[in-house]
Amino acid sequence: MTLQDAVTETLRGMRFAIFGFEPQEASRVRSALDLAGARANLLGRAAAHPRLNSLAMFDACVIDVSHAESAEAPADLLAQQEKPAILIGNNGEMRRLASIIASPAREFVLRPWTEEELVLRAFRVLRYEEGQESRGVQLTRGAPLAVLAEDDRMAELLVSSILRSNGIRCQVVSDGHEALETVRKLKPDILLLDVSMPKMDGFQVLSAIKNDPSTSGVQVVMLTASNAEDDIVRGFRLGAEDYIVKPFHPHEMVARLKRLLRRRKAA
Repeated sequence: MTLQDAVTETLRGMRFAIFGFEPQEASRVRSALDLAGARANLLGRAAAHPRLNSLAMFDACVIDVSHAESAEAPADLLAQQEKPAILIGNNGEMRRLASIIASPAREFVLRPWTEEELVLRAFRVLRYEEGQESRGVQLTRGAPLAVLAEDDRMAELLVSSILRSNGIRCQVVSDGHEALETVRKLKPDILLLDVSMPKMDGFQVLSAIKNDPSTSGVQVVMLTASNAEDDIVRGFRLGAEDYIVKPFHPHEMVARLKRLLRRRKAA
């Protein structure tokens, strides 16, 4: 399944409440979601927010936190109802709402934003909610931990969404050096490692991890667009436990990761 297929399948027919925006930006938000197959409704203009009961009919909401009144709305409304939400604002505003954003059922978008980014954030927050409802997933400290080393933003959104929806905590890094340092620090259960990354490529990171006794037990899955046989063989020779070629089907990825987690638990 491609990323576009997954986005279309997840957003089709989903109902979004939009509030707190100036008219021009509200129109952009609504248009982006409508084009993705969702149904978006404007509930309030700038500096306005709806009552809690008016959100009940919606699957998620998109909130402008730039205005004083609407900036309080997420804290007030969302603390009372675990409604998936996308918050749009600037860095300062997001820091003020850090406790809300920390929830996996929240996503944030910094200005200036693109329609593609908004749609991907909507996909991510709905995929998390879908996983919670269908599986009763709780991301506790005891849940398996994965480090995702991926510098492609769209791929990162898709993979991290799949992991969290299946009860796997996810720490995202975007270059090889950061991947190595994070694995050494966190000692995760699994490392999903893209081959092509800045600073250190995936093979260099894999070699360093498997040659270090303190990290050699980490299960490494090479996750890459390269299906060249030489690359696959090289990855296995360096100690990779599995190799997943993009594009992949989410159910296949989950099955492979759960197999590795069972192996690690039994070891």
